Amino acid sequence: MGGKVGSGGATGSGGLSGAARGAVSIHIIETPGCSLMDQYQDFPIVPGGRPVTAAGVTKMLEHGTVVNGKEVRVACSIRGAAPPYQVLGQIRTGVGAEPRLVDLGALLSVGIPGVDSLVLAVPDLPDSYAGAAPEGCTYTATELDPAAGRVVGSFVCGTLQGQTSKDPCKVGESYFAFENCSR
Repeated sequence: MGGKVGSGGATGSGGLSGAARGAVSIHIIETPGCSLMDQYQDFPIVPGGRPVTAAGVTKMLEHGTVVNGKEVRVACSIRGAAPPYQVLGQIRTGVGAEPRLVDLGALLSVGIPGVDSLVLAVPDLPDSYAGAAPEGCTYTATELDPAAGRVVGSFVCGTLQGQTSKDPCKVGESYFAFENCSR
């Protein structure tokens, strides 16, 4: 499963009432052994705030648009006939050598945590990072409507490790929201 949206069949356009849209706010916390400072990695970047919080969504990125000269790709899917649903989401801004990318996914039911992976690659971090086994990331959906193609929730990662550096970090309370996801 994992957050492999690119190979997992999620589409860029939701196929419902418009293009896929998404927002993710990741709170990387400074922990012993982690070279990263306490920071947020947001998709989209919102000056002076977060694009999605526990209180709601303030701004989303839409698939096929251009923001700050960078092409936006949003892909998401909500699969399954009944809960838990397989939820996959990916946001990518820019193409070529230095895109900003977040890729996540889990089996989810509203209010019931699901553990799976996270991939984070942004040019302002020294490495690509992944939340993976054994602790992975714990996702909790607060809204999940497959018919409407909408999912909103929070997550934490007990491990967020650098792909090559093995830099051991963690993710504190973070949030995601996707709309117009395919089924």
